[in-house]
Amino acid sequence: MAALILDPGSADAGFLLGLAWHPGWLFRTLWLAPDHVGAAVNLAFVLDGAGRRPEALRLLRRSIALTPALPPTLVNAALMSPPDVAYPWLRRAAAIAPDDAIARLNLASILDRLRLPEAMREHRRMAALAPGLPAAAVNVALASLAAKGVSAASRWHRRALALDRFSPDALAGLAAVARMEERSGLDWDRRALALRPDHAPTLGNVSHGLFLLGEARAALRWAERAEAIEPTDPVFGRGVLALLNYVEWPDPSVVLARHRRWARRHAVPGPRPPRRPGAGRLRVGYLSVSLRRHPVGIFLLPLLEHHDRTRFEIVGYDAGGGVDEVTARLRAATSAWREVHELGDAALAEAIRADGIDILVDLDGQTSGNRLTAFTRRPAPVQVTWLDYPASTGTYCFDAALVDPFEVPGGAERFYSEPVIRLAGGRLVYRPPDPSPPVAERTGDAVMLGCFGNPARIGTETLALWARAMSALPETRLTLKGGSYRDAAIRARYLAIFAAAGVDPARIVFSGWSPHAEMLRELSQLDIALDPMPHSGYLTSCEALWMGVPILTCAGVRAVERQTGGLLARIGLPELIAGSADDYVVILSCLVRDPERRRSLRQGMRARLEASSLMDEAAFARTIEAAYRGLWEKA
Repeated sequence: MAALILDPGSADAGFLLGLAWHPGWLFRTLWLAPDHVGAAVNLAFVLDGAGRRPEALRLLRRSIALTPALPPTLVNAALMSPPDVAYPWLRRAAAIAPDDAIARLNLASILDRLRLPEAMREHRRMAALAPGLPAAAVNVALASLAAKGVSAASRWHRRALALDRFSPDALAGLAAVARMEERSGLDWDRRALALRPDHAPTLGNVSHGLFLLGEARAALRWAERAEAIEPTDPVFGRGVLALLNYVEWPDPSVVLARHRRWARRHAVPGPRPPRRPGAGRLRVGYLSVSLRRHPVGIFLLPLLEHHDRTRFEIVGYDAGGGVDEVTARLRAATSAWREVHELGDAALAEAIRADGIDILVDLDGQTSGNRLTAFTRRPAPVQVTWLDYPASTGTYCFDAALVDPFEVPGGAERFYSEPVIRLAGGRLVYRPPDPSPPVAERTGDAVMLGCFGNPARIGTETLALWARAMSALPETRLTLKGGSYRDAAIRARYLAIFAAAGVDPARIVFSGWSPHAEMLRELSQLDIALDPMPHSGYLTSCEALWMGVPILTCAGVRAVERQTGGLLARIGLPELIAGSADDYVVILSCLVRDPERRRSLRQGMRARLEASSLMDEAAFARTIEAAYRGLWEKA
């Protein structure tokens, strides 16, 4: 202030006041000195923090026009821009100052996001440029992990930890490496948490590690802590909602209330756009983060290939970015395919509007990475949620949820925020892999029970029920298969539950991950499959049935607890659906002690599936299309 009294036109004094006291002085500085780069950059940060990013970018672009060779301005403009716009800014900054670590770090990160092949080369150049910088080593590790280079990622994270033993990013990275190796990584997560006890992403990582160990209730508590710290970030709330499907809840209305609370915070819907005038052939868009070898991609493919192209034009929106042979087949079954994983909500909604989509279908619900917040912008006149999430999204931006009549029986629609359409014949169809291993003949004295998949689906009450049943059926053995069973902690916890019921640990077999064809052959070695509860199976249940294995379930109240029950009802085996724990034990005991019944089921199971609505792909497509047409006419 004293300097300004001596020289009222001092731009530098005004600039320093803007930094130290009030950003209004930065406006004054730029009025006095329009080419003052420091004032422009810092005022841009202020505007961006106030939610005025377009103004911030205009200010930085003007500064670049006045002084085009200053890397800090170029870098800051890039940080506020989408990746495709940021890339040339950062490329120019790195060319002007090849040794500028900040420019190169951000250039490498943008190359990663754009999935350009030179990303790894840029990361390694950065690590060589700043060998003592932990962040550079962490970035190489993250790039390696994204490229499935797990061992390289581990080496680079350990190098970062050697440079800074208190680096939470390196510790969190080593936890991520452990999870890629089907271990929980909790030891690394807890070390990172000790450094940042209120860091929501680290709390979320602890939750994920517990989830992999099958401890869904504990995982939920940690996810709730993360959401409490970052209530305005929809990602942490989604983590809570997804975990609600893995724990036993006496009242489904509580689950819906939690979903609605998330929607009130993050998914307030905009106005419905008008219908496209004169629409004859309807344009249907399918949007998902899982358009690959994943239950979404596998179950979607038969529908896409059976759509009536004279009445429907199909557009795929790939929001995940992963590509495999299923992606290629999905893409071939569409009229147009859009890679949208780098688009923000506004840009994604605008791209959908530009395509003139009449009916937009969400395939993810509240699963990880979903794009529900883009649906709240109402980019299409009709919006539908279907397929991967066996519950309500809690939002009011959908005109319908397409559901299975068994999973959502009469009266259960009150647990949905969306209007419910029950699909006659079931929620989806199953197409077996081609080729499939033959159904194997079972031999041996022991009756092999089994449950394949994520242990987080299996509640503690379910384990106790299985242990109770096995204690009364000494001729049974149980195989538990899933990547997480490589972790000694989960094996010890499970064995303790069975031992408490008097079941010899030698009767329990743990099996890790195996290629899909091998997993199907292992399924065929079971006599009876046990449906995981409370998160009932779907794809794995279909596969067990296809391999000739009857599956026993106990249908609960929520849709997530009734998925396998719906399959059994569709193929004419309702007698394998228990209504209570006591009923479950009786049904299992009868099936264990009736080898002729098991043999008959095994020999006739494939014919049973093929004759059912579960494998009638053409009829299913007509059912879906009728639902779409009805929604369009009412819109």
